[in-house]
Amino acid sequence: MAVACGDGFTTIVTEEGEAWACGNGENGQLGLGDNEHQLLPTHVTGSEVFGGEALVMMSAGLKHTAGVTKDGALWSWGDGRYGQLGHGDMEPRLRPERLGREMFGGSPAMMVACGYAHTLVLTARGLVWSCGLGRCGR
Repeated sequence: MAVACGDGFTTIVTEEGEAWACGNGENGQLGLGDNEHQLLPTHVTGSEVFGGEALVMMSAGLKHTAGVTKDGALWSWGDGRYGQLGHGDMEPRLRPERLGREMFGGSPAMMVACGYAHTLVLTARGLVWSCGLGRCGR
């Protein structure tokens, strides 16, 4: 179980590896497929959410969220205007979208940390990958 807090929103990983989210959803950071606010924790669901894998951890940035699943994939969603989602563009994602091991030299993601508008990923090989706003030495 884990909890991560962003700017006005909260994400929760249950013991079963499921994601829940509540709070400010204006940038899709809740992963619910819309930009609505949620006053109560809401289950992040969908036919392809997390590829059926259990979520191991999540991290929350200012207006984006990222999570790592048991198979070592990184998933990201929310505000992407600085490239912080890692998908090679600056588009928002309203639902979790997968970044596979190939993005990290074939190594599985082990941990993720989201900052203001950037994301860091630690791989099983001990390498750190970054994306997003690089100002001020990020």
